[in-house]
Amino acid sequence: MQVKNDFDAIEEFRGDAFFTSSLHVSTVPSCSTWRQRIDTHAASWFELAGEFNLALLSAKYAAGPIDFGYLPCGYMPVDWDTFVMNNSGTKKEAVGRTYQVVDGDIPSSTNLGSLGYCLELALRPGVQHSALETQLNLERVLPMAAKLTPLPLLFRADSGLLSLKIIQQVCAQAAALSREISLIIKWNPRKAPVEVIAAESVLDPSTMWCHQREGKRM
Repeated sequence: MQVKNDFDAIEEFRGDAFFTSSLHVSTVPSCSTWRQRIDTHAASWFELAGEFNLALLSAKYAAGPIDFGYLPCGYMPVDWDTFVMNNSGTKKEAVGRTYQVVDGDIPSSTNLGSLGYCLELALRPGVQHSALETQLNLERVLPMAAKLTPLPLLFRADSGLLSLKIIQQVCAQAAALSREISLIIKWNPRKAPVEVIAAESVLDPSTMWCHQREGKRM
């Protein structure tokens, strides 16, 4: 199996008899023709990746179904995050200035279980905020996760997704799927008066503190 990340890579196979024979095709298109064909059918093929991934992850193998790795508390985690793909010096579509101050893309990655099985890897423009259009991703990945495990789901994300709209979307998916979906999203203080909140917590006798390490108090 070979994976190439640009259309020009097809050129090296255009004169390869074994390549055409193994794929049962008479000719291999040029890189420009290949690009045009992919662009033409992109919309109709968009959902295929999710369908293929669901079929792959739900299949039973010699040792049985996949063990995704549930948490000791009994939940199956669904982890969502973004990362930066550095494409500095290129002219690829949607490349922009990312939060890591490099030019690139920012894909969103959704993984199921503590072993990190990928549900979706969605390419995004480099300038796009983490929370923007994420509800569209949730409409795909949460139903997929619900089909793959009977366990209650625990949606986990960093502070980029701390949004009332996102929380409401997750709750709406839980209701639509008739499944328990809990959330852990890192707090983003934004304009919250952090110092005031901390001072009030210190003075509140009901506050319970835990010391994870020296100098770290929660």
